[in-house]
Amino acid sequence: MIELLSFSKVRFKVILTILILHSMLSFSANKYNVIPYPQQLIPQSGSFVFNANTRVVCDLNQTEIRKLATQFSEHFQVVSSLKLNVSTFQSDTTNTIILENTKTENLEGYHLTVTNKTIRIKAR
Repeated sequence: MIELLSFSKVRFKVILTILILHSMLSFSANKYNVIPYPQQLIPQSGSFVFNANTRVVCDLNQTEIRKLATQFSEHFQVVSSLKLNVSTFQSDTTNTIILENTKTENLEGYHLTVTNKTIRIKAR
């Protein structure tokens, strides 16, 4: 009986240790809340800061992209109270979110680049 209790305690400790390690590894692997999570993520220093001057930039001649930019701006305003203006490409891309349509094999694939000045999303 004592051997069984001792074995159960050891087994419980091993299982608990595995669960703790697994949760720590899962947390560090998903440090960035991006959905869908990219196949490759290369962390960089710095961060992009949204403010009243942040713009969403896209090719306004592309109807689907313009609709997505407008929807994003509207949803962003609901959750943050900041209105992001939607405009066409300009030479100054500081403080902008750039949406670009790109030809890619993967229908669900995307390329996301974040710097302290821009967020660039390329997708099909």
